[in-house]
Amino acid sequence: MITRPYETQNRQASFDVDTNSSTYSQVLEAGVNGVSRTIINNDKIDVAPRVGFAYDILGTGKEVLRGGYGIFYFPDYGGISNQLGQQVPFGGDLSYSAENGYCVTFTGQTPAPGSTYGCNATPQQTMPLPLPGFPGFDPTHPPAGLNTLAVNRNDKNQQIQEWNLQLEQQLTSRDVLDIAYVGTKSDHLSTYYSYNLFQFGTGLQNFPTLGTITYNNYNGSSNYNGLQLHFEHHQGNNLLVTASYAWSHALDDSPGSQLGTSSTAPLYYDPQADYGNSLQDERHVFSSSILYKLPFGRGQEIGGKVNYFTNLLIGGWQVNVIGRMNTGTPVDLSVSDNADSDHSIGLVSVSNHSVSGT
Repeated sequence: MITRPYETQNRQASFDVDTNSSTYSQVLEAGVNGVSRTIINNDKIDVAPRVGFAYDILGTGKEVLRGGYGIFYFPDYGGISNQLGQQVPFGGDLSYSAENGYCVTFTGQTPAPGSTYGCNATPQQTMPLPLPGFPGFDPTHPPAGLNTLAVNRNDKNQQIQEWNLQLEQQLTSRDVLDIAYVGTKSDHLSTYYSYNLFQFGTGLQNFPTLGTITYNNYNGSSNYNGLQLHFEHHQGNNLLVTASYAWSHALDDSPGSQLGTSSTAPLYYDPQADYGNSLQDERHVFSSSILYKLPFGRGQEIGGKVNYFTNLLIGGWQVNVIGRMNTGTPVDLSVSDNADSDHSIGLVSVSNHSVSGT
């Protein structure tokens, strides 16, 4: 069973974005008011069966059919800034933006937030600057400018199902051909959403007085289906030539917890809007290699009877040539998720487009 981490002194926190919760828009602290020490409830029903088979079709060992299926689980807790122990009031930060009417300078701040982008009256900046830390922190009334992490407290562990069916055929005494179908399906993938973005259509935010709220929800999914071919030719004991080709397609609705900055930001209220080709999708991949063991050292044509120490110097050398060609990964058009309702959203970047070959 994969359990969620907890902190010895319960110094973990999360912002509640569950609209059906009595603590909606409040900060949840571990071990307080019925919140578990891990904040995210442990998933105790993970079952991971695995099965495989191999069948010698003709009974000669030259034509073998293999297959397998398995379920696997894996944790993904994100980077350091996405740890519950790094959130306010135990870590994290607050931001004061002129966009929200704050006027903060080295000489002080205004007594209260004013109009949007209204910081233009220097004499008003007489109040002390914000104190460091979070004095007088009240989890039921989070301070303005709060930047924090929200989680789904009922997240399931990430799951991947894998299956394959493979036919291996010995063509000659020196040649082997392998044909395989490979499939995978992933569910409950860790996905990070910008929860306080300006929403399309309305231009409104969920929490206008707060800063960035990153929502981590294990609701992503992906699938992969591929035809894989592999050929090997052995020439004597020293030469091996291989060639492999894969024709496949990968789709998902989540860029993954480590790829969010290089992908169009997914929408927490419409995850399926991001469903499409995966960032790693390469429809065609061909690779080939030549491995030649140099004929020096014990058991070889040259120096076949040298002593142990000489064999360490001249034996075991090989020459490799490896080539790879593949189609490019998808083009991903992205826009800033920080544009507000008073400013138009424009194209700002094009990423993840490549065609490589060696």
